[in-house]
Amino acid sequence: MNIETFKFWKRSNRQGDQENRVITLPRNRQSEFPTNKINTALYSPLSFIPLFLIGQFSKLANLYFLIIGLLEQIPGVSPVGRFITLVPLCMILFVSMVKEIIEDIKRRSSDTTVNSLKCQVFTKQWRRTSWGDIHVGDIVRVSTDQTFPADVVLLTTSEPSRTCYVQTSSLDGETNYKIRYPIPIAIDCENVVLRGSQLKNTHWVIGVVVYTGSETKIMLNSTRNVIKRSTVDYATNWLVLCLMGILLCLTAICAVFYESFLREVGSKHTYLGGFDHSQFTFHYSFITFFILFHNIIPISLVVTLEIVKMIQSYVISHDPQLYSKTSETNAIVKTSAIIEELGQINYIFTDKTGTLTCNEMILREISIGSQKHQLTGQLPVDFSYVFKNVDKTTFDLFVMNLLLCNTVVPEEGQDSRISFQSSSPDETAILSALYDNNYKLLKRNGNEITIDFNGVVENWTVLAHIDFTSERKRMSVIVQSPRDEIYLFMKGADVVIFERLGSHEGEMYEGTFRNLEIFALNGLRTLCLAYKRISHDECKVILSDFQQAITNIAERDVEIEKVADRIERDLQILGATGIEDRLQDRVPETIQALRKANIKIWMLTGDKLETAINIGYSCNLIDHEIDLKVISCNDIDSCRQLLESILLEKGIPSTEFGKIRQNPARHANFSIVITGKELAFALDPACVDIFIDVVIHSKSVICCRVSPLQKQNVLLMIKQQVNDTITLAIGDGANDCSMIKAANVGVGIIGKEGMQAANTADFAIGEFSHLTRLLFVHGAASYRLIVYISVFTKILFSIYCHFSTTSLTYFLVKWSSVVYIWLCSMYFTPHCPLFVLDCWINRAHVRRILMYLTCTKA
Repeated sequence: MNIETFKFWKRSNRQGDQENRVITLPRNRQSEFPTNKINTALYSPLSFIPLFLIGQFSKLANLYFLIIGLLEQIPGVSPVGRFITLVPLCMILFVSMVKEIIEDIKRRSSDTTVNSLKCQVFTKQWRRTSWGDIHVGDIVRVSTDQTFPADVVLLTTSEPSRTCYVQTSSLDGETNYKIRYPIPIAIDCENVVLRGSQLKNTHWVIGVVVYTGSETKIMLNSTRNVIKRSTVDYATNWLVLCLMGILLCLTAICAVFYESFLREVGSKHTYLGGFDHSQFTFHYSFITFFILFHNIIPISLVVTLEIVKMIQSYVISHDPQLYSKTSETNAIVKTSAIIEELGQINYIFTDKTGTLTCNEMILREISIGSQKHQLTGQLPVDFSYVFKNVDKTTFDLFVMNLLLCNTVVPEEGQDSRISFQSSSPDETAILSALYDNNYKLLKRNGNEITIDFNGVVENWTVLAHIDFTSERKRMSVIVQSPRDEIYLFMKGADVVIFERLGSHEGEMYEGTFRNLEIFALNGLRTLCLAYKRISHDECKVILSDFQQAITNIAERDVEIEKVADRIERDLQILGATGIEDRLQDRVPETIQALRKANIKIWMLTGDKLETAINIGYSCNLIDHEIDLKVISCNDIDSCRQLLESILLEKGIPSTEFGKIRQNPARHANFSIVITGKELAFALDPACVDIFIDVVIHSKSVICCRVSPLQKQNVLLMIKQQVNDTITLAIGDGANDCSMIKAANVGVGIIGKEGMQAANTADFAIGEFSHLTRLLFVHGAASYRLIVYISVFTKILFSIYCHFSTTSLTYFLVKWSSVVYIWLCSMYFTPHCPLFVLDCWINRAHVRRILMYLTCTKA
């Protein structure tokens, strides 16, 4: 193999780091490139003890008892035994240490499983190598259905068309296939396959590794696991501080009185042995009283809270109403330390694909001119009969447009039935529906497409192909029929298609326009279809212009768009389609219940704008009575002006720069829709304060075309800049992991995208609809239990002891009291919480909670 050199920008988490990366083939052994091993564990053998102790003693209660335990070791000062406090504290730390070790071992086991996966690497010959042993510059071979071990630039494929198809569901949640090409002259994103992608519909590909381990995109988009603490923990810290202040004051007063008493008694009663007035003993007295009164903060409180959380975790995990028949799993509690946070949620950030929807598109409506037909999917339909009143040529061109203007790849299964894969789920749904009704896409081989048009097999040739982009909002192909006819077929958003029509009059236009409005009102995703006939001479000129644009490496995209804009004119309307993205069961009811509970919901998705809005309507996130504000701008200044106009229109007061906002009790009647490009402008320091003022007063927010890091950033923006917010993030794919980790509570959906999100999350459920029971029943119960125990522990102990300290004081002087005091103080606290816990989650209480959804806060 010839030695070749590639240059890339160096990836780094640090801004401004843009050094060139030079990769030489064969393997580049420079030490500055990281290995391909991944490590998601929280601790290392050397860092475990210090990090664990720092985490434990960041809780003021543990630090307080440590100080008490050390003071008890001073001989002649402590009025109690030396180990009364240290023994239960060490037991608490030991249990917590075992728990942390077990959880970290699970993380390391998962990392070892991934690092041990095998891949073929070329070193004079092909050999199987572990993923962890792959380096930058290695030549790797990936076969069909295998996962790419690192970020790879393609060199060649097994297909004659020099293309391959990859599935990126673990990266962006999209289960449809994407086309990738080997490197031509210059490298762009279509020549790179990211780690975690799966090769589909291609026998094999060969590529060179360019980024490994921590520098792969999937790892850069993820964040390290962090130890989460609940708001009750922080409140407990403040309570401990207040009690410590009271304790210090009480101790100081008693020490002063004791010193005064000693001096008075020593001077009047010399027979007691005399008193040295020059000796200062206040600090000894202070320490003695401090130890004596230290039970004002009970050590049993910490233990009892942990016991209650463990029991409540068991109740959640074994709740039969949280069992998912789809994934055949119960709810999973992975972080019991924050279980009470479930009862305080006021912001939910949710993914769309696989979380709200089943990611199963279904073609529901077809419109050709003024005539439309609804597909039930039960029996095949003779379209030629259904649309018998439509001109036959128009009908044929409509079906040809659907069959040819797409990126669908037909794949024959074991039962000889053809399945379809595409970068667009809409295309898959359309081709599957047509296949069931005898209009079939049979084969795609490079530029040749074979179709079965109601029993007639034809071969069409694709002469040019212009991809769909979020800016173009349309897709076009120039095709040549077996009869040597040349057509331009185009499909896309209705607004874009209509402005490129040659005529806006006639029954075809008016009927299509009317049916599109009906489809949109029904929450369907709409596509509009158009065409025009091209002469052979015109086609030669167009193809020549396209070739020149493609070879212009510096401004390729700009030149292609100029050619496309010139030829995509004077079109004739053909019709439209309406596609349903089926929601999961009871999603609209769940979101409606959450909104009634005054919980603000953000939907964050990588889908395009139109898709996100349609799903928003379908799942009750937005409705037609809400003023929908779509943020559309080209720079930071225009974004700021647009946000300021919304503030002025809705009468929203602006907040001072950098000031923490208060969460508004009521929201204005509008919702925000924003794409990833505009979101980058809105999160700029010049706009972010105004953007926060707008979104916190809106009823809901939809963010589309956003990256995993943007999902994390908007969550952190609300979490850090808005006061009294408890955030929950829910998703099902690897692209949601950063958001889930950043939230106060992370919930993973166990679904088709795998276990990445569920493994990262604090809680895992099988369906989005389980969120209401998790929050309104278990979350509310846990929050009340924890608060009651935290507040009333000392009162319950006093009642249990009949407001007497005699027996407790008596045993303080005895060594056996080490066990007795600890167990005695533990006895009263579990009994009441366990009894309350047993009675709390009963049917009557559940019915009351679900009836009054707005009363979710304690």
